[in-house]
Amino acid sequence: MNPGGVIPAYQTATYLRTLPSIRERCGRVHELARQGKLTYFDYNPEKEKDVAEFCVSLMKRDYGDNFASIHPHGRWRHIDSGIARVQPLIEKWSAHPTNAPDPKEEARRLIDLFVVSVLLDAGAGNAWKYVEKKSGLIFTRSEGLGVASVHMFESGLFSSIPGQPFRVDAAGLEKVTVEKTAAAMQVSDSNPMVGIEGRTSLLINLSKALKEAPQFFGSDGRPGNVIDFLESQSKLENATHVVPIAALWTALVDGLNPIWPSRISLGGMSLGDVWPCPSLVAPIASPQEGDDLVPFHKLTMWLTYSLVEVLEANLKWRIDGVEDMTGLPE
Repeated sequence: MNPGGVIPAYQTATYLRTLPSIRERCGRVHELARQGKLTYFDYNPEKEKDVAEFCVSLMKRDYGDNFASIHPHGRWRHIDSGIARVQPLIEKWSAHPTNAPDPKEEARRLIDLFVVSVLLDAGAGNAWKYVEKKSGLIFTRSEGLGVASVHMFESGLFSSIPGQPFRVDAAGLEKVTVEKTAAAMQVSDSNPMVGIEGRTSLLINLSKALKEAPQFFGSDGRPGNVIDFLESQSKLENATHVVPIAALWTALVDGLNPIWPSRISLGGMSLGDVWPCPSLVAPIASPQEGDDLVPFHKLTMWLTYSLVEVLEANLKWRIDGVEDMTGLPE
């Protein structure tokens, strides 16, 4: 029992790491905005129509009226900047005379790639650029990081198994160094990148997280092994695997939690991308611990979108509950 209706801190912490909590808490903030009760922002609802029309104009500019052809929001788009790279990679694997992957292994490889690519996708600064040797194309920012990551993946930088470059595993990530990362991303005094040490640290932390969560990533600590966990959580409907989005979210938010910096904790649990909003508790006479917190989980959401595309496009699985996902807080 909870005397006086007090919710235990660990229970609130668990809730704040779920998908529905993001929309629910952000909805509370939006309602305060409607009432003019936020500290730093004013809400002008009459401008919503202008924003919507602007967004529609961009979609029509790029896709005409064929809105159904708009690609899902995911890392695949960045990796394919300028030219297609993912599909040619899949075709290269399929053409291998002795080691062509089955659909599950193909999806494992793509998940391996997308996980490290998303984790490498932090601000690179205004001065850095990446020159793709084969195409001669030049990229910056997220697109540059995405293109660089696929070539790092192809080179076997993240694999521990000689002769099997197209994989990411804990043992391979352990061997990543700042020098190797910098060389692969063409970083130099004349081509500086912000946060190269932090990127390398994140990959090494990923190695530790993968080893600590074999229930999600297998005994060899491979991101793509999450497919096996998801299959165990799925049900078959007309020969199609139906996977609850909550299963994928749990694997990512729990399995990758050790890689993030320790910020706000509640009930002994590190919350990740969750932040205080004092306006939330201003109207509450006796707020409980955690009532002021708003979850975003931006990078985990971005990764989830990216992996959903692989599961749906390559494995032909159906993901249930995607309506719980939100736009990224950018």
